[in-house]
Amino acid sequence: MARLAAGRGGPQRTGFMDRPGPGDIRPQRVGDAIRAELAALLAREVRDPVVRRVAVTRVRMTRDLELARVYYTTLPGAGDVRDVRRALRRARPFLKRQLGRIGLRHVPELTFLHDDAVEEQDRIARLLDEIAAAPVTDTDDPPAEDA
Repeated sequence: MARLAAGRGGPQRTGFMDRPGPGDIRPQRVGDAIRAELAALLAREVRDPVVRRVAVTRVRMTRDLELARVYYTTLPGAGDVRDVRRALRRARPFLKRQLGRIGLRHVPELTFLHDDAVEEQDRIARLLDEIAAAPVTDTDDPPAEDA
């Protein structure tokens, strides 16, 4: 898929599927299959204990199925995000070979990206809990003036 230049008056198109249209179901289905297979591989077949503490949250495919952005989050005890990123980079060739089992003509290139959405949801939930636990002040009464 061709990329449009960012400075030419229009949005830049990267080829990754944000919202699939009626004819774009295949990239979404392939992404879902890759996500399920990667989750199983990370849980059972990868030897690195750091990588075993990773959960795949979503996979976004390009329309041509050549590239897969794999979004992940770390489970408690996984360590530093940089260590996890390095471990996933080391495991990438193994994972790509194993993905050949799901019956794709061409296994896409895998790019691993840390998914901050889960942490952001936790942060928002904590803030909402703090607001709910804060004492309620009555704002309908005007402040008393000292004379």
